[in-house]
Amino acid sequence: MVLRALLLDFGGTLAREVPSRGELYARSARARGVAIDGDAMGRLMGEVHGELPRTVAGRPRYSDPWFERFIDRVFRGRLGLPLEVISEVTRELFERFSDARSFEVLPGARELLLDARAHGLRTAVVSNWSEHLAELLAALGLLELLDVVISSAVLGAEKPDAASFEAALRPLDVAPHAALFVGNDVANDVIGAIQAGIEAVLVDPSGARAVPSGSLRVASLSQLRPLVLSRARR
Repeated sequence: MVLRALLLDFGGTLAREVPSRGELYARSARARGVAIDGDAMGRLMGEVHGELPRTVAGRPRYSDPWFERFIDRVFRGRLGLPLEVISEVTRELFERFSDARSFEVLPGARELLLDARAHGLRTAVVSNWSEHLAELLAALGLLELLDVVISSAVLGAEKPDAASFEAALRPLDVAPHAALFVGNDVANDVIGAIQAGIEAVLVDPSGARAVPSGSLRVASLSQLRPLVLSRARR
């Protein structure tokens, strides 16, 4: 089947946080007298992530209310900071993660999107992300290269739920078998796409992770470009 659409994850696939999210949270903690490094903060954040419900104040995970609860649980519940500083920490972190300077567009990302569109492909981002994803993509200069942006906080469904992928395919008017999904997470991106009937590619610079039968693995988006363009609609 000739490829008609290219769908991609955002975090870790098109762009990455610099420094890591754990280090950014750790810096906020250290500024308030808590001695913690980025690795330790990352582990703590993972624990809190697993503890919180998927819905907070009627809003889905990764929405602003969910992150407010998450930050409170990390900084007040786990690190013991007083209630009066939590609003300041929350504002600081929200500003940091809405700032394009906290992200780096990964090598080959912009070129892949440009070439895909030049070869007639429709393009979309499907990401488990906050409601501010489109604004961030615009600040990074990527939004203009996309036809559709799906964030889980807006949709109310997360990958690997098939609804996430279907929400991108519908406005593109593309069948699942004519699309390719690219991501860096085996469960959410690769298995989720396959279950939605979409061929999947794992971006795995280490080359160490196993991929399900029928999916592909590349070390970088630059490595993926020849495959995508060879199958694109002319």
